[in-house]
Amino acid sequence: MKPGSWLTLTSLGMLLLLPATAMDTVSPHSRDSDNHMIRIDITGTPGTRFSGTLTLDGNNGLQVHPLEGTAPSHRQYSARGVTLELIQQDEGSLTIEIHGGGNRSTSRVSGQGSRVRLTIR
Repeated sequence: MKPGSWLTLTSLGMLLLLPATAMDTVSPHSRDSDNHMIRIDITGTPGTRFSGTLTLDGNNGLQVHPLEGTAPSHRQYSARGVTLELIQQDEGSLTIEIHGGGNRSTSRVSGQGSRVRLTIR
């Protein structure tokens, strides 16, 4: 990781652990043409908790971050690709959509303990 090219890991970790009711944006200070905007929308039963990991493939290689929040959650990142591994923590349902680079990946889960893994490149 090049110093100064990403938010500090501590700042990023704090950003990802906050409930995302507004758009969260994490982007490198210097972009290259391989990166594009990736949007993650997690909707479903309001207040349904989720946790997991978010792996961003960006200018500085792979960055793995913990992910926690409640539905609805909308996040945006600048990266070449992303892998989201999510576990539903409560009853209810979640719809997970990842959009980026002209691609879209969608999944719907229901019930506590349900797991999903989505990737966009």
